[in-house]
Amino acid sequence: MARSYNSPLLINRFIVTVLLLSLLLLNSCRKHNEREEGEILFKISYLDNRIQSIPSQSLPKELVIKFKDGYYLSELSGMFGYFKIINIINHRNSSNLTYLQVLDKRYYYQGKMNELSPGFSKMPEMTIEYGNEVKNICGFECKPAIISFPSSDMKSFTVYYTNEIHIKNPNSSNPYIDIDGVLLEFYLNLSKVEMKLTAKNVSFKQIPSKEFKNKPNFKRVPGEFITTVLDKIME
Repeated sequence: MARSYNSPLLINRFIVTVLLLSLLLLNSCRKHNEREEGEILFKISYLDNRIQSIPSQSLPKELVIKFKDGYYLSELSGMFGYFKIINIINHRNSSNLTYLQVLDKRYYYQGKMNELSPGFSKMPEMTIEYGNEVKNICGFECKPAIISFPSSDMKSFTVYYTNEIHIKNPNSSNPYIDIDGVLLEFYLNLSKVEMKLTAKNVSFKQIPSKEFKNKPNFKRVPGEFITTVLDKIME
């Protein structure tokens, strides 16, 4: 007599297995879609380099941003490792630290929340006009924000931001603090150079917590000191 393979026990096991797999896949998708931890890599283009002694090829080529659990880190290095500037924001304890390393010299500045990182030029008072058209950058839907300066002769320009990446107050240490979204194409002035930054890769992955810890063996200095050192480097 042939044995039946359609017993209730086997069918129940099959159903339970399918349900478990479905739950695992659902949790995996949820974890991916949260997009609350990872790294953004920006390429840097130089629009105006007023430095006589340093060619644009030796200036920083990439900006790295890392984010996790209320932490936000940006890192910029240039001149073949001659200098590195790192800004770390911890929204948990409202700290804003900027580290500057020039060869074996190490300095840090303890700023306030929502304060522009030293070394980056302030912009005149700006107005922001938001658009609805969508631009795709690294697979993310980005909307435009037109930046203009009514009290200045500075030309207007457009930046692009997305709400598909979840970072708390991502613009608290750059000039675009009023934009509620992660910038994937924007402009910054570092000392005497004007930079355009465009995201070229976004990866959601685990970032070690030690990346956001306070760095030892750095001397505390005023923000103006870090700006002065960067200006000297950029002469």
